[in-house]
Amino acid sequence: MKNKLFIILFIIVGYLIYYLVIERRFNSDLLMKEQSSIIKLSSLTNFDWDTAELSTSNEDFEKITFYKNGIDVYREIIKLNFDDGYESQYLFESNNRKDVASNYKCFYTSSIRLKKIEKISEGKVTFYIYEPIGCEPIN
Repeated sequence: MKNKLFIILFIIVGYLIYYLVIERRFNSDLLMKEQSSIIKLSSLTNFDWDTAELSTSNEDFEKITFYKNGIDVYREIIKLNFDDGYESQYLFESNNRKDVASNYKCFYTSSIRLKKIEKISEGKVTFYIYEPIGCEPIN
């Protein structure tokens, strides 16, 4: 009986350690609401990274990719629902109309700010559009 209890407890502790410490997570839920504050990119992750690439053109359905020493450690893509089209989600847009960059290179100290909210499909789908702050445009 004690062995079974020990095994169950070990599995639960192992799962918690994996979920809370090891699993890489990007807190996209924080970006899915109206807010006026500036959000540091580093506050949205539970893993180490040194640069991030934000896509404003959404080519290949990429939204944001995090890198550590040039190696891809986490990637978030555009969410599609094949029955209804797009799902509500956050996206990135250039902070300057004259800027033709399709991507931005952001650093650990970079931030984002909510620029606008767009509703489509009779208000069923909401896009939260963020602009990068402290990021370098790249083509």
